[in-house]
Amino acid sequence: MGHLPSVIIPVEFQSMKRDMICLCNEPVSCWSKGDVTIFEGAFRYKNLFIRADIIEKKGNQINLIEVKAKSFGGNDSTDMLSKKGFLDTGWEEYVYDVAFQKYVITQTHPEFDVRAHLMLADKNAVATVNGLNQKFLLKPLENGRTAVVIAGDVTKEVLGKEVLIRINVDDIIERVYDGKDKQIPDPVSFIDRISITTFSSGQISLKKGEIELT
Repeated sequence: MGHLPSVIIPVEFQSMKRDMICLCNEPVSCWSKGDVTIFEGAFRYKNLFIRADIIEKKGNQINLIEVKAKSFGGNDSTDMLSKKGFLDTGWEEYVYDVAFQKYVITQTHPEFDVRAHLMLADKNAVATVNGLNQKFLLKPLENGRTAVVIAGDVTKEVLGKEVLIRINVDDIIERVYDGKDKQIPDPVSFIDRISITTFSSGQISLKKGEIELT
């Protein structure tokens, strides 16, 4: 599913470098060209380092889009809450991940209005094309990474109706930052928990007040 958004959202630049310093300089150099969409843009703030799935820069606004292989049958972020109005435990790791990434980008570039989104498989969408999954094949590489091989035409017209949905999660992230996402707040705030740990990835899971890399 990770490659499908690149068909839905036109991409001007995809980072291929591995060096951290070069990676973190790339988004800024791309932004000088005006509005731009970047895949796997890198950002570093103090001891925190992330690579965002998709970054859309439109004027003074940055749309951070984190792609997840998880289905969603709701309409907006309120459908990720429990009946009592707190973040559903099934969504914690996904929301915490993008909340971490938003924090890093916001601290690195306070001049921008950063808005966070999750891109998910839409349970309510019906595919209009048979064999959609066969158009994106996985190929193992020698360095242990995996490449996506496109099979045939993957234009929007050929892929048919969109099967992904983009959900803004800024409201929930503010709850996470304020410690109001759980009925029983963690003794240490989200920001404090991520700030005391050195991360080499933007993917995290926070459970029971502890930090686990995933």
